[in-house]
Amino acid sequence: MSRYFSDNKESTPYLRKRTKKTRKKKYVKFSCPNPNCQSTFGLKSNLGTHIRYHCGQKPRFKCPYCDYICKFKADVKKHIQARHQNCYVYVIDIERNVVC
Repeated sequence: MSRYFSDNKESTPYLRKRTKKTRKKKYVKFSCPNPNCQSTFGLKSNLGTHIRYHCGQKPRFKCPYCDYICKFKADVKKHIQARHQNCYVYVIDIERNVVC
């Protein structure tokens, strides 16, 4: 092993410490452009996801057994499993008029 990175401290008088180089990260806040929304994000990709799926979007998935609608298909599936236990689990996409 090299004398600079030895585990044995007694045999090598010249030890160099291993240090982790750290950079100072610039923290930039990305704000939602919707005037009714106060959300801010540290990553631009998170802002894009927020705009695409959360902010200003109408609910597009509907329960086929009742009037429950929401923005996410998984939430409707959870609703059907919880409220309509003996029913087949499927979701209606209101925008595309298809069964998912």
